[in-house]
Amino acid sequence: MYMVAACADIVSDHHTFKTNLVLVLRTESRQNTWVTKPRHSKVLTTREVAKLSGIPITTINTWVSRKLCRPSVMGSAGSRVERYWHPRDVVVLKTIRTLRKAGCSMTLLRRVDKLVRDQWDNGQSDASLIFDGHDILFVDTEKRLISAGKEPGQALFEMPELTMRAPIGSWIETVRPLGNEVDLVAERTRRGNIKRRRDELSEIAATQGHRVSG
Repeated sequence: MYMVAACADIVSDHHTFKTNLVLVLRTESRQNTWVTKPRHSKVLTTREVAKLSGIPITTINTWVSRKLCRPSVMGSAGSRVERYWHPRDVVVLKTIRTLRKAGCSMTLLRRVDKLVRDQWDNGQSDASLIFDGHDILFVDTEKRLISAGKEPGQALFEMPELTMRAPIGSWIETVRPLGNEVDLVAERTRRGNIKRRRDELSEIAATQGHRVSG
């Protein structure tokens, strides 16, 4: 409260006060929020994700480069270092493929990852996503239509003629138990060691090359 009062005494203009108040609250929120990463997680390899989703690895790599999806547990630390995907990512990939076939734009497809993440914890087994030619729509268990793309939260009252539907609720229930548990701390340490060794070898090679050329 004392920080808010100080802002009120110093700033007289309403808009400036509002801006400073937001900055103060955001700063306090960042200072008092501790983010902890889990030590263990269930993971899938890229090969496993490709098999479960039915999407070729080359296509997955292209979508990663276009920022449509990502290995949400651990990315690659170089060649021959496996990427780790969460089981939820399988649903993301299948949803992207379904909505893409329906003509969904790249801009809207980039929102699929968050939509599936949000639904992962909600547990609506009948939930689905559709593309009506204009927007991504969320269909809940009561068959209500809600914009999930261009106008998030906006309710719609008329069911469009559907061509493609992504039943994310049932897909989530299917993949939820999948994956092998990995110690993420140990894996990050291992990858860090690999990177340091590669850097050392690169420095040695560069030094030897300089000596030869000299």
